[in-house]
Amino acid sequence: MTPEQREPLDALSRLLLDFHKVLLDWERANYEAKQGRIGSPGEFLGLVLDHAQFAWLRQLSGLIVEIDEALAPRSKAGAEMPDLLLAQCRRLLCGIPEDGVFQRRLSEAVENSADAARMRAEVVNQMA
Repeated sequence: MTPEQREPLDALSRLLLDFHKVLLDWERANYEAKQGRIGSPGEFLGLVLDHAQFAWLRQLSGLIVEIDEALAPRSKAGAEMPDLLLAQCRRLLCGIPEDGVFQRRLSEAVENSADAARMRAEVVNQMA
């Protein structure tokens, strides 16, 4: 992977991390509205890792990990990897709600959270 390929992928990774945080906050608010306040950061981490309500976000978490692994100094990622990761990101974030649980929940987040809508637009713009 060339430095010219790494730079936009690195910028995308940073944006995806910010977007992931926004989506986590949105889903946390939904959870707390139904279940009550989450007592501690450790409890929240446990929910993110194991609770079904947060499962849809694991697809985005996995994509961020894949990008970061491709950007790692010891990575053997070839010149085609940035295009493959961008295509995967587009499929995940630009799909229609009927494509799956992730797309349905993302659509709900974007409709109900100005921060989620803004961050999604930033990520899509970065992929352009």
